[in-house]
Amino acid sequence: MPTATESRRTGIRHGAYGGTVTTQVIVLNGGSSSGTSSIARHLQALLPGPWLVLGIDTLIEALPPAAPTDDDGIAFHPDGEVRVGARFRDLEAAWNKGLAAMARAGARVIVDDVFLGGAASQERLRRALDGPRVAWVGVRCDAEVAAGRERARGDRVPGMAARQADSVHAGVTYDLEVDTTHTEAIGCARTVAGWLRERDGPPAAGDARPEPVGQTEPVGRPAPVDHRDLADVLADSGRALTPLLGADWSVPAGALEWSCRATAAHIAHDLLAYAGQLAALPDDGYLPLDLVVHPDATPAQALRAVAACGKLLCDAVAAAPSEARAWHWGPCDPEGFADMGTAEILLHTWDITRGLGAPWAMPGAACTAVLRRLFPEAPYREGDPASVLLWCTGRGELPDRPRRASWTWAAAVAD
Repeated sequence: MPTATESRRTGIRHGAYGGTVTTQVIVLNGGSSSGTSSIARHLQALLPGPWLVLGIDTLIEALPPAAPTDDDGIAFHPDGEVRVGARFRDLEAAWNKGLAAMARAGARVIVDDVFLGGAASQERLRRALDGPRVAWVGVRCDAEVAAGRERARGDRVPGMAARQADSVHAGVTYDLEVDTTHTEAIGCARTVAGWLRERDGPPAAGDARPEPVGQTEPVGRPAPVDHRDLADVLADSGRALTPLLGADWSVPAGALEWSCRATAAHIAHDLLAYAGQLAALPDDGYLPLDLVVHPDATPAQALRAVAACGKLLCDAVAAAPSEARAWHWGPCDPEGFADMGTAEILLHTWDITRGLGAPWAMPGAACTAVLRRLFPEAPYREGDPASVLLWCTGRGELPDRPRRASWTWAAAVAD
């Protein structure tokens, strides 16, 4: 059998939640940028056995590139409205029957969906899924928070998130609801996995596994960081720093010698450097270029540079095949650059907020992913993920472990 690390190469993981799961289809319904895709990926890592993730985006990506019209296809309007025509409905009906056929053939399927028609959309899918055991899960998110994620991602029509935040849930009945407004995707996925375990029965004999908790080493390997996770962290950082633009950014960023403004410029510099490596794939060093944020740039302009360079890195990670390698003190894969970008954003946002007197709590799931890849020997059991990451990078202490005077992370892979 493959190890946990090998299993991510094959796409099949051993779930952290063992036992009897008789559900064959999990339907996640939520508006654009609500976090359904991230929850689906975490469920693949948490649940026993392989689960396929298929969704409305999969269907849309399979459509021919011809320009659609409201009458026959699916059209995305500049104000964020999405309209579908009769021909698309026919294709959607065939798609839904295909999902049901896979489930009846024995596959376990997570459907990542957006019920544009609310209850009517659910009813169409319910009729197609007659037979397999289905779990209907609503994924809610405050419209303002979803819109912020949408802006950070930059790959969605502006306005979709706000339009869909409530409308996709109108009249829909669920077995379970989660909310990503204040809860990370991994936390919502754990809620779904735990609920499935309770609904479907006790663990099979000899197959009980402990649930992941904040004070212990994560069970199994978290889902690899990708461009969507990176975009989520970038959006979180923007939400933390934007309200502080009226403060004095010339003060030191926490314990760093740099000012808060210079630290923001540094984030942008490193994100662009990582993006350049993934675009050019050099194997012997970094590209001979540097980003210089003009010394007269305001904090707001510096943050726009961070957002722009973060978007470039997200796009580079999304475009690079998993087998791509670029130099970072050895060959590094796209996931490694995504983890390093995530770490830069997390840690330096933490530094800046300390300097400005508005402490920010780093998201635990993102910290866990960074630790697993960049600090594999981290003392996971000696604190929550954020505290352990701060210790690993010389920013904090752990019980019986003094603050580190020097540190480095390991991103290169051994091919």
